[in-house]
Amino acid sequence: MPYITDKRYHGKGLGTEMLKDLITQLKNEGFKALETFARKDSAHNPSGPLTLYLKHDFKIKIDKDEFPLIRLEL
Repeated sequence: MPYITDKRYHGKGLGTEMLKDLITQLKNEGFKALETFARKDSAHNPSGPLTLYLKHDFKIKIDKDEFPLIRLEL
């Protein structure tokens, strides 16, 4: 389910907190990995900017166009 925050709240750490909570929940439920697509050049998309994920140890699996596939081993 995508979450889109009001622009007034961008850059305040909400995306980081939501991502950390999601990772914790998935680990607790026994998931082994998390994959998503992230836009390279824009923070204004539902999945978040690529830089957010790279800061949290996601690795680029397939680097294609503007939306690379990224993965985090849990």
